[in-house]
Amino acid sequence: MKCALTILLALSLSWADDGLSEAEKAELDQLLDRLGNDDWEVRERASMAISNALASGKPIVSFLAERMKTRDLEVKDRIRQLLLDSGHWDASPELLAEKTETFVKECEGREMVAWYANTQVEPTTNLSDDNARTLSILLRTTEGTRAIFEPFPQKGEIYRRNVCWFVATHLPAGAPKFLREASEDPDDLVRAYAAFGWARLGDPANLGTLLLMSTDPNEVVRCAVAVALEKFPDPGTLPILIGLLGDEEPMARYHASYSLKVLTGRDGGYNAWYPEARRTAAIEGWRKWLEENREK
Repeated sequence: MKCALTILLALSLSWADDGLSEAEKAELDQLLDRLGNDDWEVRERASMAISNALASGKPIVSFLAERMKTRDLEVKDRIRQLLLDSGHWDASPELLAEKTETFVKECEGREMVAWYANTQVEPTTNLSDDNARTLSILLRTTEGTRAIFEPFPQKGEIYRRNVCWFVATHLPAGAPKFLREASEDPDDLVRAYAAFGWARLGDPANLGTLLLMSTDPNEVVRCAVAVALEKFPDPGTLPILIGLLGDEEPMARYHASYSLKVLTGRDGGYNAWYPEARRTAAIEGWRKWLEENREK
């Protein structure tokens, strides 16, 4: 009988598509009350019924989050687990705060992104599905973005590298201001990841910043600028890349020449490993080509 009633209550949750009626809320309350029942089997069946309703997309998430405030520890713990398992933890301020704190600590503890200029075109990330969803939720809300941004100046380089890449890839509100700070960070990789963020923003007004970064004292940053500009199809990009063809580091020259080829469809007879005199001649050819095509 108990089992039949539980199933009946679960099925009744399907009646509403745009909210819950008072009757449905009352039925859901009965299920929630059963989460604290003395009988373990009753608690399990109630949990399963609510889980199935969540999986089917029934509009009960906010109702469950509100009931997280209960003083019944058994009920609270089961609702907590239901929201976590269904991926709806962001509906609860308490769970959101927990997730945020955990995410910030993980960002401090290990690098979730890595880039090697001689082997990778772009940084690669190592985010769990849970962390990826946490990040996505945090960066689309003002409070979540603040929770990640505010600790940035005081944190170590691992945290700053992670967060800079997250901003570069997600471009949340406030990204330009953040990237300006990151572009002057003492850590080379933070500055490198900032270059990718500027290119993704795609605003020609930021080309001056990328031009300055193309003369960064660290070759990794200069390589990052060359790679990032491949995704910035603006005429102002080409002079920066042509300038990088004369870089002292072969990998910076290589990435610049590759980005130029992607953007223009020509290689200009340039190879990053040619002797200096031959490279110089090819660079002059690029400059002449740019001048001739500037008005086209």
